[in-house]
Amino acid sequence: IQALKKVLKKEGGLPSRYAAFAAANTAPAKSYDEGSAFPGVSPIKVAKLRSKKRSASVTTKINHLAAKTVDFKPKKLTSKKWKLRITVDAPRAATSPAVALTIKRSNGKLLRRTVPLDKSGSGTKKVAFSSRKVRSVSVTLANASTRYNCNSRTGFACEGRPLDQGQRFTVDAKARRG
Repeated sequence: IQALKKVLKKEGGLPSRYAAFAAANTAPAKSYDEGSAFPGVSPIKVAKLRSKKRSASVTTKINHLAAKTVDFKPKKLTSKKWKLRITVDAPRAATSPAVALTIKRSNGKLLRRTVPLDKSGSGTKKVAFSSRKVRSVSVTLANASTRYNCNSRTGFACEGRPLDQGQRFTVDAKARRG
């Protein structure tokens, strides 16, 4: 784990790279050369947002070195002015949370973004959300914690017990014009 963290430090750090990896696994055919041979990871929830139901919220618990994805789909939001505001409440920074976005465009292309988190684990991002251009926005929540209580005779790194199991993440999404 320590070597991995050292190498990835130059690439933005383990949390952001792990979240990007988990997000790529939701669309392997578009993310890896051999990806069409593998199924994509399914979201834990798909929320369809419309003009009369503009928001959705999901809370989940994630173990260390694991991730979960939530999809938000625009339905009949045809104006170019529609935006999706994503607000994340993740664990504090010491537990290494990270959030990656995958915007699946109607033309099949993927756009990748991140949701920067502050020290308390809060972050917000706005993205385009017109159903003319966007098929879905996937929010991948990652618990990239590598903190362990070592020498506990487990099969994990340093024979340790993970300190950050079952970390709570909440994602709120609101569709708005403008």
